[in-house]
Parts: sequence; C-alpha cells; structure tokens
Amino acid sequence: IKHKKPYEVEYRAVLPGARERIFHGRGEVVTDESGKATTLHGTIQDITKTRKVEEEIRQKDHDIRKAYADVFSAVTNEKLLILTPDEIAAAQGKPQCKPLIVASAEQLAHSREFLREKLRQFMTEEELCYMILASGEAITNGVKHSSSCEVQVFNLEETVQIKISDNGPGIDFSILPKATLISGFSTKKSLGMGFAVILDICDRVLLSTGPEGTHLLLEIDAGKETDNLNDIPSRQI
Repeated sequence: IKHKKPYEVEYRAVLPGARERIFHGRGEVVTDESGKATTLHGTIQDITKTRKVEEEIRQKDHDIRKAYADVFSAVTNEKLLILTPDEIAAAQGKPQCKPLIVASAEQLAHSREFLREKLRQFMTEEELCYMILASGEAITNGVKHSSSCEVQVFNLEETVQIKISDNGPGIDFSILPKATLISGFSTKKSLGMGFAVILDICDRVLLSTGPEGTHLLLEIDAGKETDNLNDIPSRQI
C-alpha cells in the first residue's frame, strides 16, 4: 500500500556566479507502508522576481507609513503618533480591568458605564465626562467598521490610557489625514463626530492601523488643567 503526502516548500539556492535564486516547490511524496519515501511528484518554480516585487511593495508601504507618522507627529505637536501594534502594546501601562467586548451599537451605553466605573478613581468629573466622549467616538467607529471592538483601561504613572481595538480592515492611508484631522469626516454614516474631537480631548493618541485591524490608545494626564476642553461641542454622555 502506498501513501501520498502533499508537500510545499520554499528555499533559496546559490547558482554559479553567486546568483541567489528563490524557488517554490509543490507536489506529493509517495511512501510505502513503512513510511519510506519511494517517489516524488511535483513542480519547482523560480519565484525570485515575485519575491523581489513583494519586498519592494513592503518597503514602499513602510516608507509611506513612516512619512505619515512623521507628518502627523509634527502637525499635531506629537499628540497623534502612528505606531505598530507591538509599539502600542509596549506603551501600555498596568491593566486596570479585563477587556470589555462591544459588539453592537446597542452596547454603547454599557461601554460608557463600564468606563465611568473604571476611570472615576483616576480623574476629575470633567475629565471623566470628556474621556467617555472621546472613547465613545472611537468605540462607535470600531463597531461600525468591524464586527466588534475591545475596550480596556490602563494606568501608566500619572497617565490614564483607554485602548480600543478592532479587527476591521484598518483606516485607508489615502484618507487617513481627513479621517484623523477633519471634524465630522466619515466614510460611512456614523453617530460619531470624528477623530478630530478625540484629538481635542486627549493629551495623546497612539494609533496603529492596517489590514489586521486598528488599535487606539487614548491618553490623558489625570489632574491637569482642562481649559482647552471648553471649545469642544457638548454632547450627551
């Protein structure tokens, strides 16, 4: 009795003249009852050019993201920082609660009560109200663009952090300036007033967005003066 086991492999080889090539192999290994390979059927394809193009695209994407990060940091006086998911995780303080999953617009009221309970020990009532407003904007966007989002509170010395994460498609970099800096901008009908309001309220906003999802870390230095909040539109919270 012979058994067939599919295989797929990618490997690099150095050809004469020190030319490095990348190959992709796919096929079946035929083995006997003892498991010993007897026959190999398959194809080998030179994918060097394909991998080179992919690497060029990745490098271009990296350069674009870095340019955006530098511009946003400068324009917002380092209030908006574009980071990677790992950098967002490294910036988090001590978790103050387990994550809350918000899966529908109907659960937004519950998320506000959740944040009110977790945040009241760290900040004044005014700060609390405005941070719930800012978080509500981010949570609304997370639910709108994804099936659900995750909300969690962290504390880093005198800084309170609220993290809102989703597994949606991410913010398109071509509309990122409008989505983050123009009040009321949205690609879909939304209850939210926009990312610009979040920037007005928070001391810093750390953002990671891409095909794997979006992570927002909203920060406020608890106890500081909040005169700048007087210009923010009022809204029921």
